[in-house]
Amino acid sequence: MDRRGASAIFFSRWLVSPLGPWVNLVAGSAAFAWARFTSFGVAGEAVWAGLYVGTGYGFAGNVEAASQMLGSALGMIAGAGAVLVLGYWLFSSTRPDSGR
Repeated sequence: MDRRGASAIFFSRWLVSPLGPWVNLVAGSAAFAWARFTSFGVAGEAVWAGLYVGTGYGFAGNVEAASQMLGSALGMIAGAGAVLVLGYWLFSSTRPDSGR
C-alpha cells in the first residue's frame, strides 16, 4: 500500500470496481491516511462519472448506432475468446506428454 496504494484506490473506483471492497479492506488494515484515501477515491469516482456521462452525451442522438456498435464489439470479443480457447485446446492436445 505504501508504493501502489493510491493507484489501487483510484483504479478500483472505476476500472476494476469489483476489487473495490478488497482494496478498501487492505487500505484500512494498512492504516492508509483517510485524507489521501478520500482524495484518490473521489478522483476515481469523478473519472467514472465523467466517462459514464460523456458516453451518454456522445451517443444520445445515436442510440441505435451505439447499440449496433456494442453488439458488433461484443461479438468480436466473444469470437476472439473462442478462438483463443480452441487454439489452446488444440495446442495442448497435440503436444506429446513428457511424462510418458
